[in-house]
Amino acid sequence: ISALSTIANHGVRMKPYLVSSVIDEDETIEFEPQQIANPISAETADTVAAMLRSVVRKGDGSAIFAQYLPDYDVAGKTGTAQIPYKDRAGYYDDRINTTFVGFAPVDGPHMIMLIRLEEPGLGQYAATTVVPVWIDTFNKIAGDLQIPKQIVPN
Repeated sequence: ISALSTIANHGVRMKPYLVSSVIDEDETIEFEPQQIANPISAETADTVAAMLRSVVRKGDGSAIFAQYLPDYDVAGKTGTAQIPYKDRAGYYDDRINTTFVGFAPVDGPHMIMLIRLEEPGLGQYAATTVVPVWIDTFNKIAGDLQIPKQIVPN
């Protein structure tokens, strides 16, 4: 998440935090965003973000994104990994983990989310296993996070 957030933030790595403030009856403590590094240039980060946008628009999961998130500009990447044997070298032929990590909107992100499914059993590829779960979750939180709908060019 931190690495992809750096790409989404034009090459600036921010200190991760889970809450923006802590409030009790006596005081409120606000946590301000803190830049901790600048590991890649803005130009490189923006180039990678454009590639990740292309993954969503033209990659294996593009049809499902076009059908269920036609009005959102999303960048992301799928992952499919075989599960290794515990007692010897090599991998199971029929056991996988799948992931999708994405952010939206691409220009000025409001959110980033990673979903990982362990041995989903529904197929062998992230595009057909975890991407639908990511999209369903995104649709449930997009309004709360005030993610703007956009005209998404092909």
